[in-house]
Amino acid sequence: MHDSRHCFVRSLEPVLLRAADELPAVRLTGPRQASKTTILKRFFRATRRYVSLGTPDMTAAATEDPRGFLLAWPPPVILAFDAL
Repeated sequence: MHDSRHCFVRSLEPVLLRAADELPAVRLTGPRQASKTTILKRFFRATRRYVSLGTPDMTAAATEDPRGFLLAWPPPVILAFDAL
């Protein structure tokens, strides 16, 4: 069986890696359950920390003190805004 998701990941990889090298921020969007988080973790796990704002405490920290939150998680970092 042909896995179209695998083909998408393979075609997205060079574009995403290049964008991450050249830009200060990269946004990856898509429908729910489209493997966005999995893709980001797969490509960047070794070079960036992963911070999810999907928990109430992390969302509150980012909302109440955005500058402080960003200072606590300096680049390079993946900030995931899943299910907000």
